[in-house]
Amino acid sequence: MSKDKNVSPAQMVDSFLRRVGLGVAVVALAYGTSALELVLPATMADYADMARFGLSILVIIVVFPPFVKFILARRRGVCKGADTDSYMAEMFKQAAHHAFTATFVTLIFIEGAIKVLEPQLPTVFFIDLALFISLSAFAVSFYRLTTADDTEQDEWEDAGDE
Repeated sequence: MSKDKNVSPAQMVDSFLRRVGLGVAVVALAYGTSALELVLPATMADYADMARFGLSILVIIVVFPPFVKFILARRRGVCKGADTDSYMAEMFKQAAHHAFTATFVTLIFIEGAIKVLEPQLPTVFFIDLALFISLSAFAVSFYRLTTADDTEQDEWEDAGDE
């Protein structure tokens, strides 16, 4: 408990946003599994359904505890204003912009593919596919934006040691 008291509001927001990014990646996998479930044979679809259920539980485990901690900190006034000026919040916004772009490209591609191929798959398959691609684009973009900065920072610190 004493460890939590040493966490600054900015660190708490950054940690929360990292967990949300990870949660988005897990939700993306759940939508991908849902789409896959529709094209698999019945015996395999049952396994995909169980995997999707497990991923749903994993999202709750990953995101809910930091969410509660963040909400409680905001109610106490500890995190007021820290979230809008955070570097991590800016990366979160950039990742959302990338995902938005990926969503439109995906929807245009799916529309064209449906017109050309006239597949017999249900509409929910294409919705799940679009959500999978959109959320995956967000998660990958957020991961790359945040780890690219960590790598650059580490290289800069290593160069300063010489």
